[in-house]
Amino acid sequence: MHTDFEEDLAENLRLAEELAPLHCGACDGYHLERARKRFAADGLQPLDQPELTDIIHGVLSKTSDQTGILIAGSADTNLLSICCMAAERIRPGTARRIAFTVVDKCETPLQLCEAFARRNHLHLATRVLDLSEGDLNIEADIILAHSLLRFMPMERHIQTMESFRRCLKPDGVIVYSQRLFAQRQERGYNKSEYGDAENLERLFQAAQLKIKFFQQIDSAPHAKTVKRRLIFLLTPEKRP
Repeated sequence: MHTDFEEDLAENLRLAEELAPLHCGACDGYHLERARKRFAADGLQPLDQPELTDIIHGVLSKTSDQTGILIAGSADTNLLSICCMAAERIRPGTARRIAFTVVDKCETPLQLCEAFARRNHLHLATRVLDLSEGDLNIEADIILAHSLLRFMPMERHIQTMESFRRCLKPDGVIVYSQRLFAQRQERGYNKSEYGDAENLERLFQAAQLKIKFFQQIDSAPHAKTVKRRLIFLLTPEKRP
């Protein structure tokens, strides 16, 4: 039995197995592979889940009940669940007053999010869109993006972040999380990587975004291989 706003990883896997053959022709198996991995590791939190929940909770606590959250790129229901958990820490029922929008270039994760929204009675709109090519034309108080840039060519990163900036309402913020990797092209969906914080900071500056907050998260810091993730809270350099 799953509590409100908790992910149902078994149902996600069932749906991904059904949907991926229909919609994931250009995804190189990513969505189904992720659903299988997360189901096999049931109970293991994504590396930055507690920190993201805390940051989103802090942002939501300063907004109105009419908040709009745009999830820009979503592999499954993880980010939607995190937003709901953060909102419910403010007071029960807050998540159901938020207007959620999830955008991705693949229909599979969007349908996973739609099923999650139906189970939890959320206000959710979804849109199929390649975020590296199209202007969003969506207004949002909070934009949440999680390792999105690694799924698009490097030359499109600035225009993507600029598009996010233009979507922000007054006092809006972008919450961006990125895991650091050495540059590699092992899978078709892996288009580009960042190996350090400095290059990300230069990207945000070029997109006229200011870093309000920065957090680095390391897993197993004494192990031979350390998973390092960065979370940024971004606002426009110049408010309109």
